[in-house]
Amino acid sequence: MIFVGLANGCVQAFDAVTLESLWLYEDPLGGQPNCPITYEDGYLYTGFWNREDGNANFVCLTVTDEDPAKTDESKLASWTYTSRGGFYWAGACVQNGVVLVGTDDGLATGQYDPASGKVLLLDAATGALLDEVGGICGD
Repeated sequence: MIFVGLANGCVQAFDAVTLESLWLYEDPLGGQPNCPITYEDGYLYTGFWNREDGNANFVCLTVTDEDPAKTDESKLASWTYTSRGGFYWAGACVQNGVVLVGTDDGLATGQYDPASGKVLLLDAATGALLDEVGGICGD
């Protein structure tokens, strides 16, 4: 499978041999898909950015093609985590059942604070926040 981040909070999966579409995820908050897509054990993890001070999601998607007969299947997220400021070029590390990812600062344009981002520790199966460290340069 090939996974591609698309505009407006979308991720699309393609068959790597035929390049036929398998499914499309459309995030309800939209946003730019400028985060790397991390694959681990049958799941994808990626985030979106939606303005400096807008809410955006970090999502977990199963790679399973639930309906192989359809090429326009809509994918639902296994879980989402919403953060003000979203996730801007935030690559995630996934291992031992947890996801480690940084957030953007969540401040309006012109309100720069170099220590307003966070590093989040999320449960990889549920998206529950396990811990966070604030005061991180996140812009």
